[in-house]
Amino acid sequence: MDGKLRCKDCGKWKLLTDFHQNKNMGRIDRASYCKACHHHRARWYTAVLKYGLSYEAYQVLLAAQGGKCAICLKPPLAGKTLNVDHCHDSGKVRGLLCRPCNTGLGSFKDNAGRLRRAITYLA
Repeated sequence: MDGKLRCKDCGKWKLLTDFHQNKNMGRIDRASYCKACHHHRARWYTAVLKYGLSYEAYQVLLAAQGGKCAICLKPPLAGKTLNVDHCHDSGKVRGLLCRPCNTGLGSFKDNAGRLRRAITYLA
């Protein structure tokens, strides 16, 4: 298609302006992924570095959780993704959480006793 490229990730045909420019030895061409997919994939690069979780593994985990947060069971807001939750002692990935649930666990320092006391307090 003239003036458009197909993104290798989402498979959609998009305008050239939807792709970053690459400069190779004085030649300008376009990236293989659209800006939206590039941003999405860049987020996973951090997950790979921190937790050893690939983009594909994230997608498998997301599907296993039905696309929802493992705690509140709600899907992420439009344009947002679920955070990778992990054990701070072992580094092992536990699941995917929305930001409020992930922040909540962090506030309790992943301490089960503290969480149980909070539940008792709320009841």
